Amino acid sequence: MTRERAERIEEALAMYRRAIDLDPRFGEPWAGIAYLHVLQASFGHATAAEVIPQARVAAQRALAVDEGVGMAHSALGLIALYFDRDFKVAGETLERAVALCPTDSLVRHGYLAFQWLDQSYTRRDPFLLHVVADPRFDPIRSDPRFESLLKKIGVPRGNAH
Repeated sequence: MTRERAERIEEALAMYRRAIDLDPRFGEPWAGIAYLHVLQASFGHATAAEVIPQARVAAQRALAVDEGVGMAHSALGLIALYFDRDFKVAGETLERAVALCPTDSLVRHGYLAFQWLDQSYTRRDPFLLHVVADPRFDPIRSDPRFESLLKKIGVPRGNAH
C-alpha cells in the first residue's frame, strides 16, 4: 500500500504540473502540489528537507495568484503545525483555511484534531487517557491547547509523555 500511495502521489503531482503548464495563473494546482508534498513528508515517502521547501513555495504561489485558495492555507498550516511546530501560526492559518473551505475534508484535517479532542473530553471518552503517552500526539504536545486539555482531564503538568 505504501508504494502504491507513493506512486499515486507522484501521478497526482504530474497532473497538477500539467494543469500549471496550461494555466500558471490558476491557484488550485499550486495548492494541490503543496498539499501533496506535505503528504509525502508525512507518510515518509520523502524527507521533510526534500519536499517541505517545495510545498511552501507552491502554497505561496497559489496564494499569490488567489488569496482565497483554502488548500494553500491548509498546506501552510500543516507545515507550521507538524514541521515548524509554530502552533500560533498553524492555528491562525488552519482557521483561515476552514473559513474559506468549510466542507473540504483535506482542509479541515489539521484543524479538527483539537476539536475532536475537546469532543472526546466532553463525552468522557476513555480513549482520551491515551493522549498522555501515545507518541502520535507528540507533534501537538507543546501547543497550549494540548496543555489545557491535559489540565482539564487532570494530568499533572510534566507527566505527559
